[in-house]
Amino acid sequence: MVEIKPEAAFILQHAEGGYTTNLPLEIALQENFLLATHFDGEPLTPEHGAPVRGMVGHISGSEIKTTYFWKGAKWLPGAILVQLERN
Repeated sequence: MVEIKPEAAFILQHAEGGYTTNLPLEIALQENFLLATHFDGEPLTPEHGAPVRGMVGHISGSEIKTTYFWKGAKWLPGAILVQLERN
């Protein structure tokens, strides 16, 4: 179980090759955000993002019309929760 600190605002996905992408925590905590390891009962293949791939579904109330693989990192060995710095 992960304990989320109140100041956490984003999940930062670290993918292979140095790629990172951030996702607002409020979206990552919705039921339609997945950290996928399998598809159709089979483990993900490397070309589809194995070992883990972030997946974002439809975001209710968002101006983003198509979330098809939006902010979903492939080849995801880790992620961290980060705080939004405000000036």
